[in-house]
Amino acid sequence: MSEKPWSKNWGVQMKQDYYKKIERYLYHLYEPEVLVEDVRQYYINRMNYSPSAWLRGGNTMENQVVKMMESNQLKEIQRWLEFLKNLLTFFKQEKPRFYGFIRLKYLRKRSDEDIKSVMQLDTKAFRELKKEVMECIYINAIQEGLIKENWERGNINEEQRSNNVANDKQN
Repeated sequence: MSEKPWSKNWGVQMKQDYYKKIERYLYHLYEPEVLVEDVRQYYINRMNYSPSAWLRGGNTMENQVVKMMESNQLKEIQRWLEFLKNLLTFFKQEKPRFYGFIRLKYLRKRSDEDIKSVMQLDTKAFRELKKEVMECIYINAIQEGLIKENWERGNINEEQRSNNVANDKQN
């Protein structure tokens, strides 16, 4: 899979699938049932509830429901949603531009043009802000263990990352 650099500032390359994953969680932050329904459908599609499976005592519907309830996917969704809500609280207090962008783009689902108008951004500034927001979430998700990533993969070491965090807080 090819990696796209989502930021020059942090020196981190975010894979496209992480970008999509973060966006999906943001869009459904207050609609977790949508995310849970995807997991439920996954298990329903994988169920083998034939009479022969029941007779063997293996893949019964009850066993499948238990697997779904204990699913790591559901735990991951819960961790991501909790993480993003906490990060939003932080952004609201410390980075109001990030919070405003997320609120308009993902929670209120406004168009890019609408967001540019409300936040008084040109196209370049809009793209840069979106990149910064996604990158900040990505870095924090790595720190929280939600994304297993090696800092060297993005050509950044811990000292550089700390300096970037400090510089970012000053801006």
